[in-house]
Amino acid sequence: MNTKKWIWEHPDFPNFNYNYKEIEPMIFHLIEKSGELKGKISYLSNSEQDNFSIETSLSEIIATSEIEGIALKRDSVRSSLQKKLNIAFNREEDKSTKNSDSLTELYIDSRFNQEELSLERLHRWHCAIFEEYSSVLYPVNKGVFRD
Repeated sequence: MNTKKWIWEHPDFPNFNYNYKEIEPMIFHLIEKSGELKGKISYLSNSEQDNFSIETSLSEIIATSEIEGIALKRDSVRSSLQKKLNIAFNREEDKSTKNSDSLTELYIDSRFNQEELSLERLHRWHCAIFEEYSSVLYPVNKGVFRD
């Protein structure tokens, strides 16, 4: 069985068709659960909310990077998030790297920048993902679609 693991492996990528009526119940369920989670988070202290934000963002950045085969150190990404979000950041204990800073910038832009997604912005994200991960043996065409 040849299961496609990544979205870009799908033969219709990036042009997908879907039936809204089929996915509508799932969307409403997701919205409902999201509201419940927001309600529960509101009962946390500010410090606990900050920690929750850092940890969920950290997990998302790590998982997203794994799609491209990039293994990140949690401490590096945590430092980058704390620095960028100005949450409990200690310069003397900073473990961030150029790559973790770049991927954190990408994450924050993708989550909080409400501008319409353009090809330029998408390709800028792609360059950020491969900030330090291209070599002669494994070249990466940065900022372009895959063949």
